[in-house]
Amino acid sequence: MIGSLFFKAFVGFVVITGILSLALLIISSTTIKNLYIDTLMRKTENLGNMLRSDIVAYLEEEKTSSSSSKISAPTRTKESRSYDRTAR
Repeated sequence: MIGSLFFKAFVGFVVITGILSLALLIISSTTIKNLYIDTLMRKTENLGNMLRSDIVAYLEEEKTSSSSSKISAPTRTKESRSYDRTAR
């Protein structure tokens, strides 16, 4: 009788621990994924901002070297930077 009671309590403890661990894993993985996406988006935007001056200078150089070329500097629109979290 004592062994059976201990076994039932131990199994209940393991089940509750498993359920709580699974809930924590689901919540934290979603949070980590969102943080990773936001950080990657910020790093990519910063890299684009750093490279912009080099690209514009290169395009201006190409424009002046060949007057028939119709290359223009890249423009940034608000739509190109938008990020929709509901798309996932």
